[in-house]
Amino acid sequence: MFSLLFAFGFSALVTFSPWLIRNTIWAGNPVFPEATSIFGKAHWSDVQVERWKRANHQPPIKQQNLQARLQAGWDQVLGDSRFAYALIPLGVIAIALRRDRESVCLGLLLLFQAIFWLFFTHLQSRFFVLAIPISALLIGGVAGRIWNVSGIVFAVLFIIGAIVFTEQKIGLIAGKFEAIGLNLFMFEAREDISIFSHQPQDVASKKLELVGDAQTFWYDVPMKQLYYRTVFDVDSKPGENDEQMWMQGWPTGADVIVIRDDQALERFHQTYWMIPPENQPISAPTGK
Repeated sequence: MFSLLFAFGFSALVTFSPWLIRNTIWAGNPVFPEATSIFGKAHWSDVQVERWKRANHQPPIKQQNLQARLQAGWDQVLGDSRFAYALIPLGVIAIALRRDRESVCLGLLLLFQAIFWLFFTHLQSRFFVLAIPISALLIGGVAGRIWNVSGIVFAVLFIIGAIVFTEQKIGLIAGKFEAIGLNLFMFEAREDISIFSHQPQDVASKKLELVGDAQTFWYDVPMKQLYYRTVFDVDSKPGENDEQMWMQGWPTGADVIVIRDDQALERFHQTYWMIPPENQPISAPTGK
């Protein structure tokens, strides 16, 4: 048993090592931007470290109590149609029906994931997706004709529902493309990718600086002329406004075109710590 665990751990470490080595060389922290208090924060400021922590490890303040966390478990997982409602409950029922070593181990893994999700993440449904294959393994291991027939019926209903859901989703996406004059299913008829571009017409010989926008695929510009930051790359200091924060260290002059995404900037202000309101200077952090 020990040899198997060692082989698994060693294989996992070898597979994971390129990322660890790259981060160690680049930032001096093998798991950057995690564990900054242990391995160092590299080029990040304390504000950036705290913003990352609050955005990726802590739920909003209003969800940092037991009742709100449990409510999030219902809203984001058990009551979320993307988890098909019955999948996880059927997985739990399967543990009681099977009562073998494999089902107990899978059940403990499911329990561990539920505890970790509730108390050590920021309560987003996408971080619970590993419960789907675990539940599927539990359900698939139950023997019995009635159970198997029921499983087939549920599978057929699920496939039908998935087709309907996918069709609706594609329709929504196609509608967004049509709003900017593009047909989602006729890309092959387009000869010039510049039709997708959002940049001004005279940008060919100029530098393009994106404030609040990291969707570089919209801009048909050489990377050496394109400047952008993600919200976690922004170092905000009291007294600075949004453009000063985003454009820190970028070139200025007549050959520079600045494009602002005001909608994204407002969303960043509402979502992330120490991001000021649009065109207003940021105040000193309060710790909240």
